[in-house]
Amino acid sequence: MDSNSISTANRLTAYKSEITAFSKYTAFSLKAAQDGYRNIALLYKAIATSENIQAKNNAKKLQEKGTTIPSFEPVFTVKSTKENLMDDAAGDAFGTTLQLQDFIDTASKESDAVAAAHFTHTLNTEKKYLELFKNSIQAINSNTSIGLAKSFMVCPGCGNTYAKSAPENCDYCMTEGFKFIVIDSL
Repeated sequence: MDSNSISTANRLTAYKSEITAFSKYTAFSLKAAQDGYRNIALLYKAIATSENIQAKNNAKKLQEKGTTIPSFEPVFTVKSTKENLMDDAAGDAFGTTLQLQDFIDTASKESDAVAAAHFTHTLNTEKKYLELFKNSIQAINSNTSIGLAKSFMVCPGCGNTYAKSAPENCDYCMTEGFKFIVIDSL
């Protein structure tokens, strides 16, 4: 990967988005706990963990190619848990999906298979988040936590996130399930 490639610029963009998401979802987890939504707080904690893994993976690849990682201050607003979920569902459904698909296409055109695989895994994980956000919104609307996961498993290799239990191996990077990070407490 050329340090001047579009994929490198995309990795930097993704890194900044992932660091912002890590900070945001950590704050949203605390807010959900304060609002009395323990299962949603666990969901946000799991997704924050996933985003942090993805950010570290991007930073490692960027640094391997001699790219300097700029420092920046994540900017986001904490609202009510329901508003946070609705904003996240809208963002993941549209902006993130389109951006990541563009990153995949660019990496493929540049023959950067590692970046293409990373962005593909990230996109597929983001799609999982969307379903989890939608389920959480439905739970809030129906005033029940029935059906919401009480624990999550996060792949330490790529950030892939599973509700309730992990498979024998990660669907994306093949990391063994027993190595997964268990998120079942706040």
